[in-house]
Amino acid sequence: YFLSTLSNLDKPAVLAHLMRLNTKDRYMRFFAAVSDYVLEKYVEKMDLNNDASFGIYDCDGVTLIAFAHVGAEERTEKGKVAELGISVELQKRGLGLAKKLMSRTLVYCRANNIGTLYMSCLRENKAMQHLAKENGLSVVLEHDEAIAELALDGTVAEKLSSIAKDLAFNQISIFDKC
Repeated sequence: YFLSTLSNLDKPAVLAHLMRLNTKDRYMRFFAAVSDYVLEKYVEKMDLNNDASFGIYDCDGVTLIAFAHVGAEERTEKGKVAELGISVELQKRGLGLAKKLMSRTLVYCRANNIGTLYMSCLRENKAMQHLAKENGLSVVLEHDEAIAELALDGTVAEKLSSIAKDLAFNQISIFDKC
């Protein structure tokens, strides 16, 4: 598998990945069992050249099997904030792919002065809650939803290290298990 930073050129692969998600997985990712048409509009509106998006391709180099989108950066009293969404195809779960996407996202956020990272998932999505907790996000259960948050304050050395890692990630794809 290889991890790559995505651009608008990868939109067809993103759409194909999202369309392969079954009804339950779409519900877990989008909080609704969204139709193919809704997925098409969602991907169409994405600007992968400006939003941070990362993908893991299968060994064939063509099939996107896992996807992370860091979107809607804005400035608040906490500084820049971003929200993370992750999806991994059912038959590729348990391989640590979401963990790789989360690690890549954290490097990106620290390198780009994002002060807070948010994730939200359904209460029953224990895998995403586990991933969030494993990576230092605090998880709060509210009604049917779990909200995870991580403040990304760090030292200057950590920031410089993240910038260097982010630059390296953007220049090469990381290969594993092919």
